[in-house]
Amino acid sequence: MQFDNLHITENYSNALKTLKHSSGIYSIIHQDTGQMYIGRTSNLGKRLTAHFVSGSSNAHLQFAIAKYGLIAFTFSVIELVAKDQLLAREQYWLDWLFSLPAEFRYNFLPTAGSPLGATRSEATRAAIRAANLGEKNPAFGRTGNLHPMYGRTGVLHPMFGTGVSVSVYNLDNELLSSFPSITTAA
Repeated sequence: MQFDNLHITENYSNALKTLKHSSGIYSIIHQDTGQMYIGRTSNLGKRLTAHFVSGSSNAHLQFAIAKYGLIAFTFSVIELVAKDQLLAREQYWLDWLFSLPAEFRYNFLPTAGSPLGATRSEATRAAIRAANLGEKNPAFGRTGNLHPMYGRTGVLHPMFGTGVSVSVYNLDNELLSSFPSITTAA
């Protein structure tokens, strides 16, 4: 299954209805570059929303969505999978993805199921903490939320759910509904 033009409400709604409660392996593909993200989920509809509405996923992918817009991306179901097989099947597809050159992937690490794909020793974690103390910390002196979807001002980009209200009108320009945010409207 493939879903594109998800910036159009009707297409997004149809995708959610189709994918609701289905588990499987999916990819999000930048249509112009072929760069992709591969993931697994026990609820494809919910995961679609996590990536495209709430912005709570892979930072590299979220930056690309913010830069190019939803119109540039396709959400594809690679395979529907029983929940107990998700991890193994995701690893299969990540092995394939990581056989490609790095410029074709949004995934950071090749291991399915590990925390962010990496496991670090206590010594490594201590060294990272020490290297990022005080003025060495990339966030030193900055204020506001440092989530990747926030700009330097600390204000969430409107595309990701706050900071903008949504009003829905019919073709006669009559107000049908109003929502305090894009997330609420979705």
